[in-house]
Amino acid sequence: AGSETEASVIQFDSITGMMVHPIKEEWFVWKVQRGGAYLFFPGKMVEYLKHGNEDVTIEQGGYVVSTSKWKRTIIEKKVTDESGEGSATVFDFIFKTRLDVDNEEWFVRFTAPISNDGIFHTDLNGFNFDTHHFRADLPIQSQVFPMPTLASIQDTSQRFTVLSEHAQGTASLQNGSIDVWLDRRLLRDDERGLGQGVRDNVLTRTRLRLLLETDSYTSDPSTEFEITKLCKTMWDELNHPLEVFGTQKVDEAGEKAGAADGMVEAAARSFFLSEAGEGNAVPFVYMVHKRVDDFKHAIETLRNSDFPKGSVPLVVSHDGHVKEMMDYVETLKSEFNVIQIFHPFACYDSPRSFPADAIELNEGYAGDTYGNKRSSWATCAKHHWTWMMKTVFDMDFGKKLSVDSIFFMEEDYVVSPTIYSTVTQGIHLSSNKKDYFGIILDITDGGVHRERGGEDWHEITFRTGPMAIGRKSWQKVVDASDEFCNYDEYNWDWSVVHLMNKRLVPYKVLAPSIAQVRHIGVDGMHVNSDQDTTAAGRRDKAKLRKAAAHWTIPRPFHGTGVVHADGSAKPKAGKPNGGFGHPKDHEHCSNILAPKWQKLA
Repeated sequence: AGSETEASVIQFDSITGMMVHPIKEEWFVWKVQRGGAYLFFPGKMVEYLKHGNEDVTIEQGGYVVSTSKWKRTIIEKKVTDESGEGSATVFDFIFKTRLDVDNEEWFVRFTAPISNDGIFHTDLNGFNFDTHHFRADLPIQSQVFPMPTLASIQDTSQRFTVLSEHAQGTASLQNGSIDVWLDRRLLRDDERGLGQGVRDNVLTRTRLRLLLETDSYTSDPSTEFEITKLCKTMWDELNHPLEVFGTQKVDEAGEKAGAADGMVEAAARSFFLSEAGEGNAVPFVYMVHKRVDDFKHAIETLRNSDFPKGSVPLVVSHDGHVKEMMDYVETLKSEFNVIQIFHPFACYDSPRSFPADAIELNEGYAGDTYGNKRSSWATCAKHHWTWMMKTVFDMDFGKKLSVDSIFFMEEDYVVSPTIYSTVTQGIHLSSNKKDYFGIILDITDGGVHRERGGEDWHEITFRTGPMAIGRKSWQKVVDASDEFCNYDEYNWDWSVVHLMNKRLVPYKVLAPSIAQVRHIGVDGMHVNSDQDTTAAGRRDKAKLRKAAAHWTIPRPFHGTGVVHADGSAKPKAGKPNGGFGHPKDHEHCSNILAPKWQKLA
């Protein structure tokens, strides 16, 4: 989306986010009782924002406005002299709508300061044009016309034209206005041949290009309507976009690099800019130790995904200076924007001192919840995760990148070809509500459960990663550091679930219906709080091991943006798994999460 600059002429309503200058934008709904695929019978016209009674999210000052079912993005286009003769103001309006209510027709009304006296122009086929005259003595449905690609009104001062990349309905029912239909959903058949209503609605994207021209056109109503050279250029650009093709190239090693590599990254970059805004990024953060072969598989799938390798940071957090892992990460720096960080308290580097197996800490220690002595196998991972998350969110990524969310996973997860676009869409959807912790990318919990049908999003209860969260959610974990750090639970994720049970952080997350990550490590995944002591726990463990042993690359996901809120419930209070009961671990964890974390003496 564009951002307001000194040259911008746009003004927005501070309450609704709608554009009010130089063009007035309004969202409307026709509530109808008749009509169908071929016939339109007007009913009651209401404003969408009042009719839907929905919360409105306004971003970038009004350039992006969204509700749960309707999103609009505005892009200001710079018109250079090469675009044609005369001067013009040009905007792209990109709508994404999801109409799921019967007998409603959604449209947007644009109003310009033009006295067109009821004269309205549309195209027939992109080349020839029709001129219409509004008649108050005729019904409204007779004033609605097909709009293959263009609708226009004008007076002696300026011309207002709406271009579209696909056919729609249009009308000019008020002086200076153009209505453009975005979607229709009709329960009944209109007996014109279809034999059913219109109820197959999906998430619909509509791109409209609006032009306000002040010269280089003929305003004489007696002459035949023609578009200007500038309008033709804008029409060509919208309806015949530049197609990008690639060829194979040979790298320095003599191996062929797939053309898709650059094309996938270009597509990801396009989504990254248009959806997130120039400069916004979601770094991918890997927590690694010594499973180098698993990490190689993980990076290979990331390499073949839509992750923007050259621009978005790839943060690798090492749990110790493991030479083979360090050597492999070094080879990635010529391809990825790698940022390496090393856990300063890694148990691998100092196996006989805190926070590893400091023998003296067990002297006089009664043990954890289950009477077990302190052991580094239980303490080290939670300490590393806590330090890593704090370090990354405190990290300065430079002036060119704005980082508000991160995506975290461990070294033994492979990803789908659409991982980055899925993460960015999920973050956008989850940011619309305050009661989401973030998003998770595996709705199956490692293969224990089945994927859902379709390509929608589902609201579920958080259980474990990989996950993407924003600064607000992370700050809530930090604010609850006493509960997080003092809880006798060696798993970082179940420590977070404990906070959710206490309602200290939100427990709801969004998950795509198709898993976008897959766990390939044989160990490291949880079953349930009973571990292997129940039949259900043993069955889940067997499923996890089978899924890890026979892993495949996750399928692509092209999310519709629809959220099904039917599967979340506050986690039940349970007994901790132990392993994190020593006061020294509690103190160290709390110091890390302090505003300026303090190194223990």
